[in-house]
Amino acid sequence: MLEKIGHRVLIAENGQIALEILKQQPVDLVLMDMQMPLMGGLEATHLIRENEKSLGLPRIPIIALTANALERDREACLAVGMDYFLTKPLQLDVLSSVLHEFY
Repeated sequence: MLEKIGHRVLIAENGQIALEILKQQPVDLVLMDMQMPLMGGLEATHLIRENEKSLGLPRIPIIALTANALERDREACLAVGMDYFLTKPLQLDVLSSVLHEFY
């Protein structure tokens, strides 16, 4: 979907790989799946935010992606520093609209 609307995509199979990618190259935005092996989205986001603070890096927008649509899930995502919360399955028009809020 992202490539269809003109975005370049990097894929990380888990939160640890996402952190490594962010150390190696700048990105404009992160779509963070909440349930990944090894390190989930909440922990990965917390570590990204800690790195930004300690290294004086600019804040990267992070959008949660989850199949869980409960309010407590949304609150947990926002509490660790995510900027937005989307539920699966994603709709292209909704994703595109949210991305336009950041760019």
